Amino acid sequence: MGRPPLSIEVKLKDQNELTRLLSGGVQQVRVVLRALALLQLAKGVSAPRISSVVPLTPQAIREVGHRYRWLRIPMMSISVPN
Repeated sequence: MGRPPLSIEVKLKDQNELTRLLSGGVQQVRVVLRALALLQLAKGVSAPRISSVVPLTPQAIREVGHRYRWLRIPMMSISVPN
């Protein structure tokens, strides 16, 4: 039995900011990947399922979700160790 999906509530304002970030201009790849992962977590998609589409490990995806939940910081400020 796997882990239950990480429950992340992303504020509508933050979702709009992430969508705007994804729709305009050149961005760092890691920022785009984290934004995609966070938006999918907000929809209730599990980390392993997200990792099948976004080239991040399930652990890295959960880490992005935890950092957002704990710190409520903008996506560009989230730094996952390499």
